[in-house]
Amino acid sequence: DEKTDPLRCGGPPLAVADAALLSYDDFVSKFMEPGVPVIIKNAASAWRASREWKESRTGLPLPLALAEAASPGAAAPVVECRRSGGGGGGDNGERNEGGSCRDRRCEMPVREFAERWVALERGGEEVEDDRRLYLKDWHFCLPLRKKEEEKQEEEESPCSSSLAPPPPPLFGGHASWYSVPEWFRDDWLNGALLDGVRLRGGEEESGKVEVEAEEEKGRKRKTKKRVEDDFRFIYAGPSRTNTLLHADVLCSCSWSANVAGRKRWRLLAPRWTHLLFDRFGRELAPDFFSNSDSSSSKSSNSSSSSSSSSSSSSSSSSGFPMLHLAARHVTEVVQEPGDAIFVPPGWHHTVENLGRGGGGEAGEKGDGNGNGNGGGEEEEMSPSLSGSSKKEEEEEERKKPLACGGAISINHNWFNAHSLHWVWSLLRSERRSAVEAIEDCR
Repeated sequence: DEKTDPLRCGGPPLAVADAALLSYDDFVSKFMEPGVPVIIKNAASAWRASREWKESRTGLPLPLALAEAASPGAAAPVVECRRSGGGGGGDNGERNEGGSCRDRRCEMPVREFAERWVALERGGEEVEDDRRLYLKDWHFCLPLRKKEEEKQEEEESPCSSSLAPPPPPLFGGHASWYSVPEWFRDDWLNGALLDGVRLRGGEEESGKVEVEAEEEKGRKRKTKKRVEDDFRFIYAGPSRTNTLLHADVLCSCSWSANVAGRKRWRLLAPRWTHLLFDRFGRELAPDFFSNSDSSSSKSSNSSSSSSSSSSSSSSSSSGFPMLHLAARHVTEVVQEPGDAIFVPPGWHHTVENLGRGGGGEAGEKGDGNGNGNGGGEEEEMSPSLSGSSKKEEEEEERKKPLACGGAISINHNWFNAHSLHWVWSLLRSERRSAVEAIEDCR
């Protein structure tokens, strides 16, 4: 069920803004500066990625189209998600049977990932022990940026007839697929890594770091090597894949735009963060409802008289004794195709990819073009079609990009003057922790 469950998520509704009406000044004053999350409707609807990576009628992802957009031979980090028996895993719509992301990460060719996603859609729920793969933290833009730079160098060469080549787009690598919305362009993090100044040893170096390389004669020389890193990612996966409870890296902001499919977000404001940790304040809960899922699983195997006692003792003896209080302040929202969500620093959140009908399940199977028949009557074949022509049609149909349950999103982590104090506070805290950890070695 895609609707908010008031017994589980008792927080205030998330703010919603229209991309066509939201100015940069309003975004800063209402959301960025005070640290308020917001869904911006239709922020990504006009992107090429939104047109080509989703089925136009249903808005569902086209995994094979995403693979076609990747650089030849591109590989990406993939995390394996499995269904668990409840508790200790990410909440995925099915309260006690949700899939939880384990720390089983590998590099996989994007094409292979897309084909396995399509195979899962065609094969139904029980495929290879119901294993589901989630492509996460894919640096989609970096290879494209490199091509842009090589092309620009060719245009600037003495043999080129062009006297004034156009400057590369902001940060480079994505211009043909999407554009960074105006509210998120003041990006100091990716700017420093890609186009701005990188600090090393107190000296400024513009986008390059010095490395030492051996010459053939045995002498050493200093060469330049471009920094190839950024915080611009693509996330893609079938329904019931998820990201567990976390706050964004470096206490940065993040924005995430759905180009295909739908996601369920649950967020908690920084003032309630202390409720998410174990009794020692060290370990973060894997999701907002670990205690309740665990207690539900236990109570289902006991009588009604002992059920409440089991649930109560589970909550009190759990490693996360305050987690049930956090649920009162959790905000839940479903992100539609074309929507962008802004997550301020310090907001812990979970994210789940939804199925065809909006729920965690993949729902009814499609016909290869995003049309679910739900097990209804099959369309009668024309008597004029021979067996061979039917096979040919089926083969052509299988070659078409299949619309699948799940979601594809483009995510950037970033910060600027309005959120820099969060980053600085984190760095100071990490330094103090490091000093304390080596105190006995002094």
